Amino acid sequence: MSLNKAQHDYETPGPSSSHTSSGSDKSDIDILSYHEKNAGRLIIDPEEVTIELGENVASQLKLTKDGTKVLWPQPTDSPNDPQNWSDWRKTVQLIIITLAAIVPDFDSGIGWGGLFAVMLMRRYGRLPVLFWSQVLALGFLIGTTFAPTLKIFTGSEGQSKRQSAIRRTNQSSHALDVQLNLWTMGFIISPFLSPFAFGFLVARASWRWAYGIGSIYSAFVVLLIVFFGEETIYDRTVKPIPEPPTRGLHYRIETLIGITGVKMAKYRPSWKESILSPFNVIWRPHLMMILWFEAMLFGFSIGINGTNPVFLGSPRPFGYGFGPFAIAGGFGTPIVAVVIGELVGRYLNDWIMNTSIRRNNGVFEAESRLWYRRSFFQARY
Repeated sequence: MSLNKAQHDYETPGPSSSHTSSGSDKSDIDILSYHEKNAGRLIIDPEEVTIELGENVASQLKLTKDGTKVLWPQPTDSPNDPQNWSDWRKTVQLIIITLAAIVPDFDSGIGWGGLFAVMLMRRYGRLPVLFWSQVLALGFLIGTTFAPTLKIFTGSEGQSKRQSAIRRTNQSSHALDVQLNLWTMGFIISPFLSPFAFGFLVARASWRWAYGIGSIYSAFVVLLIVFFGEETIYDRTVKPIPEPPTRGLHYRIETLIGITGVKMAKYRPSWKESILSPFNVIWRPHLMMILWFEAMLFGFSIGINGTNPVFLGSPRPFGYGFGPFAIAGGFGTPIVAVVIGELVGRYLNDWIMNTSIRRNNGVFEAESRLWYRRSFFQARY
């Protein structure tokens, strides 16, 4: 069944007379799980789909609103499918996860949470993991703000960092390059926001105000999650696709705190698969090298943020003797750089993707972006 084009942002293509006899018909293909089994090579051009997969499969696929690209993953006919949500509804989720992604490094820390959170999300959904990690991090951050001793301060701050780091892995199931750029900008810019903003503050007021404002910000994100956050995992590969176990406010509360996730876990990957799947990817040499590079790049940048005030503020000859205002102002440079990178990437990523698809006869291959990423890394150094 095709969806109404006027109501949704896609359409179902009709027969293409120029390719009716091209290729063999592969009617046994499951179009709802095709994107998972062929993630490294997705056919984007509708005519190429007809050639490679046959007319029968091509006639079932839904396209973008302009009819030029095949949608992956394929939307279902259900209103519960996040692919069928309005642009505004999707944008609200993007805003929430971007604001939440800022918090880990805004609080100046990265923890162990990210890898463990992926396992929990695959079993119980994204929303409850996002909610509980945010609530726990907020509680420890409040404890840091009012800590009466150094021991309590250190313990609360460390737990806040570990819990808040979980949130970064949460993202919408269907995002365009522009949306991903905005989300990525959030957590890349976050290590520089707090020293830039609060560096000016602590020069005039108590350090507790810095943590207090961080607590207020985290509380604001918690409220956004409670009132506007939605579960974006949709079990489209299960036959038949399971319906939500409850409705209305009951469903809202159960989904937020994780009860719905527990009920739906029987349709999702087992604990064994959830735990082993990250390691099945990490061991691959080409990915391990990328992760190692990013760990050094991102890890040292956060470490430098913590030592810069000491290094720049120490009197000569051991440091530069900068004042607190000069040190705080110095963090404006990477903030501007990240914003410029987002603006460039917003258009450059689309151009590279479209160019590579045309060059590959309507097929998008994941490796198509490696050449320009390598060029930018080499230019950086």
